[in-house]
Amino acid sequence: MAVDTWIDGAVDNIYAAYAWSNGTPQAGDSPVFGTGTAFLGSGDLSGTTLTLSGIDAATQPTLIAYGASSISVLVSQQEYPSPGPGRAAWGTVEVVGAPQVSMEVLGGKGSNEFGTVNIDAWSQMRGGFTETGDNASVVINGAATSTFANGASSVGFNDVAQINAAVVGVGTFDVSSFGTLLLNADVSAGQTINDHGLVTIGDTRDFHGSIDWSPPPAGNNVISLAGLTADSSTYHNGVLSLFAGGNDVFDLHLQVTGGTVAAAQTAGGVQVYASATAAMAANAVVLAAHA
Repeated sequence: MAVDTWIDGAVDNIYAAYAWSNGTPQAGDSPVFGTGTAFLGSGDLSGTTLTLSGIDAATQPTLIAYGASSISVLVSQQEYPSPGPGRAAWGTVEVVGAPQVSMEVLGGKGSNEFGTVNIDAWSQMRGGFTETGDNASVVINGAATSTFANGASSVGFNDVAQINAAVVGVGTFDVSSFGTLLLNADVSAGQTINDHGLVTIGDTRDFHGSIDWSPPPAGNNVISLAGLTADSSTYHNGVLSLFAGGNDVFDLHLQVTGGTVAAAQTAGGVQVYASATAAMAANAVVLAAHA
């Protein structure tokens, strides 16, 4: 397997032979992209995984994926310019049209790795992301009228994913222990979050997905409902209902196996815990049972 490096600062079609140190990557090669801009209008780069390994946010590489293209990218500090411990890595994918994008962000080695997807207006990212190792970060931004058709995504231990795009279709988010998933836009009813860490719902009005706490919660499962105010709650038949002044202000589809549910009001909104004895936020007030 040959390492094939994108020429620093090059701006061209990803298949342009001159832009690579060893010519256009072939099946089995290991293409590495450290800085510059590449365009992928069709195809799948011979089925290989493209490593995005920018040394800082200002000069990070950008891959622009068009139409119905398909690409697998890895954001990692490996290979470019050296794999030394402690160096962070950055990489960005811009989505135009409806390409299939699979992004993995590989954290660890005492550093932070940052993967970003920007979805243009009237465009859709199809696919998902995976975070592995510590300190990996994924941000998916969506312009107005854009969508993220999530199939399967996962947030690793001590990793963070922030979704600033409307999530549509049928799919799953798996959140590991001490992982954090922030959902700041619409989420469709076809999305299920398997939560073992922290899930923050930034827009409860347009959250229609469900959360699963099965198997039994380990005690650090937390759901944060940002900006919501409630004074009582009920949990029945897999639905947590929150009330304010007797009015139902939010219903959350939450599956719990072998555990309990406790909701509390905090300064930033309502937080949902796996038990009434969980370590709650400072000044949290447990909601009364709704009559």
